[in-house]
Amino acid sequence: MKRAAFILLLFAVAGLGAVAAAFALAPSAPTGTWKGTIGATRYYGPAASYRPSAVLVVSSFGVTGTFSGLTGASHDAPTATTSCTIRYRRLRLEGRWTVYMQRGAIQYDRSRGYVKNAPCEFTDGNALRVTSVAGGRLRADFGGWFKDGPAVQFDWNGDSQGTFRGYLSKG
Repeated sequence: MKRAAFILLLFAVAGLGAVAAAFALAPSAPTGTWKGTIGATRYYGPAASYRPSAVLVVSSFGVTGTFSGLTGASHDAPTATTSCTIRYRRLRLEGRWTVYMQRGAIQYDRSRGYVKNAPCEFTDGNALRVTSVAGGRLRADFGGWFKDGPAVQFDWNGDSQGTFRGYLSKG
């Protein structure tokens, strides 16, 4: 009986290792640090042309995104700046895209709040998809996900909230 349990345990451990290895070796976004600016993909209020800076650190299992720029608060001076950080975990592959969803709470610069025209305007439910594009750049699309299911939405289909996009360079 002990021998059978030991053999069963060996197969279970080997199976889990194979699944983990397959996930780690599956195609994903190019790893490394990517820098640039992001902007609204469609109308997003009077300041839609404002583009905050973005730094994405991409690993095999997730992304850490840091966004810096003007605050969105009307009580702040027009030149006041802030930053925020969102952590994403890898969710799945969709063709050439690697899709991630927000993991945990957004980290804000507590002195100021959110960054205008950046995904941290929304406190919860952020999603990200990335892919390689011409010129060695990384295209990053920011959208939302639904907690009640696996759907990830990158086009708001007429909702007044726009989505954000950036073409980032390795650096």
